[in-house]
Amino acid sequence: MVRLTRAQQQERTRAAVLAAAREEFAERGYADAKVDRIAERAELTRGAVYSNFPSKRALYLAVLVASLGPAAAEEGPPPSGVAEALGAFARVWLERLPLTGDTSAGGRLQSRSLAGVFDDEPGRTALGQLARLEALLLALALEPRAPGHARRVRLAELVLTLLSGAGHLAGTAPGFGDPFDVARACRHLAGLDLADTWDPPHLPYIAPARAVRDAWEPPAELPDELTGRRTGFDADGVIAVLGTGR
Repeated sequence: MVRLTRAQQQERTRAAVLAAAREEFAERGYADAKVDRIAERAELTRGAVYSNFPSKRALYLAVLVASLGPAAAEEGPPPSGVAEALGAFARVWLERLPLTGDTSAGGRLQSRSLAGVFDDEPGRTALGQLARLEALLLALALEPRAPGHARRVRLAELVLTLLSGAGHLAGTAPGFGDPFDVARACRHLAGLDLADTWDPPHLPYIAPARAVRDAWEPPAELPDELTGRRTGFDADGVIAVLGTGR
């Protein structure tokens, strides 16, 4: 008889809850899904569900995070220009959209819809922060491919606006529009002059910031509230602090 440790049992319970929630959300969508039915599907108690996820919203977001598998790598060399990079990004993004024959509930889940999930002001604030972060990360990926490493934040925001609109329509009217046309449109957006320039490092009447070399100790082993895994700061990249209360 194999005995599971407490951590192993908790991981097994969490996996069972996620699997049951994925079925419930796919069949009924976020608004009509019930935590009690998720517990029944997982053959667990309602308390066991809430011991792993504080709310239905947190559980739904965890299901979406778990469903985001790694994108298939494209054959050939990586895109060299901004237009080619935007076309490749749009094609991968559009692969997530539902097909014409999908049900409305399945379509909402496949297109990663957040309709009804953030229906309060703190939630909308957090969603706005995430949208700005996504645009910044896309711009950082585009700028090395631009002549002179020009700023591309407004271009990234415009592309994400177009793709988000396509995703909303696909969730409400699966099959509407041609995704290949949307991908081509994203490529053409790279040719727009959006007058996107970097802000000056400081205003003329404000003293510039003083450079310091103070050592920074990152927080150790913070838990990810959605996946339950430990997070670290040992890799180079972008650190974003998001929150609704401060």
